[in-house]
Amino acid sequence: MNRSLLPAQLSNERGVALVMVFVFLLLLSLTTFSGAFSIVTHTQVVRNIENERRAFYVAEAGIAEAKIRLNMSSPTMVTVDGKTFDAAIVPEAREDWAGYLQFSGTGPAKSASTLKTPTIQRAANRLAYSTEGQDEDTLMLRWALDDKGKILKINGQSVLDVTAVGRSGSAKRSVHLQMAEVLARPSIHVNSTTACPGLKTNGNPSIRTGATIQVNSTCSGAIQLGGSSDITAATGQVKVAGGIGGKGKISPVPATGSPVMPDPLGSLKPPCFAGYAPAGCIDLGLKTKSNSTYKVSGKMTLEPGVYYGGIDVKGGTASLNPGVYVMAGGGFSVSANGSSVVVNDPKRGVMIYNTRDPAGGKMGAVSFNTGSGNVNLRAEPDGPYRGIVIFQDRDATPQPAVTVQGGFSGVLDGTIYAINAALDMQGGSSLQTEMVVGTLTMGGNATILPPPHPSTAGSTFASIAWLDV
Repeated sequence: MNRSLLPAQLSNERGVALVMVFVFLLLLSLTTFSGAFSIVTHTQVVRNIENERRAFYVAEAGIAEAKIRLNMSSPTMVTVDGKTFDAAIVPEAREDWAGYLQFSGTGPAKSASTLKTPTIQRAANRLAYSTEGQDEDTLMLRWALDDKGKILKINGQSVLDVTAVGRSGSAKRSVHLQMAEVLARPSIHVNSTTACPGLKTNGNPSIRTGATIQVNSTCSGAIQLGGSSDITAATGQVKVAGGIGGKGKISPVPATGSPVMPDPLGSLKPPCFAGYAPAGCIDLGLKTKSNSTYKVSGKMTLEPGVYYGGIDVKGGTASLNPGVYVMAGGGFSVSANGSSVVVNDPKRGVMIYNTRDPAGGKMGAVSFNTGSGNVNLRAEPDGPYRGIVIFQDRDATPQPAVTVQGGFSGVLDGTIYAINAALDMQGGSSLQTEMVVGTLTMGGNATILPPPHPSTAGSTFASIAWLDV
């Protein structure tokens, strides 16, 4: 027979049901919470990975800017956020040199061997790979040093360290790059694109160089050969924007139709002196040494400084102490048999800057015309004018030619930089040098040979090692 449940039994069963429902709801809540927590954690992990990835790419962008600015052919003026400045970075040949790329500033500023320069990014689109100040997160460039504290060199090429720290959210990634200084500049660079010819020979002249010869003239006779000319680039190339005219020997076979190469020393700044301070000039504290043409006859020791009216060596011996010599009008002339010009330090050198007198007057010429004697000028091995032995003001007009005449034979161990001037060699003259000139003319038995120590000016940089930290 059927019996009804007792009230106590019914109450117990209801209690068990409530407990089971409560446990189920608790498990459901825990599962939901766990799932939500897992989603949040996963989202955060994904966000962190994304920030890490972005920070890495931001750091790489900093490295890219450093590489671009190291390889700029200056003066490269850019305007960023209303500020105009030269964006090229040219490291000094000093172990303690450092460059910092920062967010702000009116333009590049230099203190001792430390360069601080703004980034070329606009503020509206800026990536966070540098800071406002000089700290461990600033995009930094400095020389790699060997165990003796000297600039590290690989096959004679100086090595530069570049470090950029990228940021995205809370993530930071550091990218470290080493770059080698590559001496890609031709040993003979004839710059004018419109001169026709750019390089002209007559008689029996010869050019012997170990590196490349670059002629920018675009006409069909960019190189015009005459007589028994002999031009050889032993380990380099002969590159000509235009073509070849006349007859003569050129080795290797010239690469005609080559691209025009920009001024490889465009970043070189002139020295400042009283009354002469073009934009970006280098203040070396030069003092006036002569207020009129300084004439050397007999044996004289000269000091670096400013020579108004230039220097004229005629039959004497000029022994130059190391440093920068400014010819402010009057030029630099060596003539007459027995004239000698030497550097008075076996480990240092000189740089002769030829310009006009700022008080008025034309720029004098650089000229060598002596049948006997000893002219042996060596460029400074470091500093802002390392590798440059003669620098002619590129902006002065008119531009007198650099002339080498007669039986002159000398060593200009470094580069003649006269980008807008002609270099004219005639007779039995001979030079051991490199050059960056507007045009080059050679006649007679004139000879150009490589200098004892090829110049290191006008370098470019190439990546050799990379590290993501």
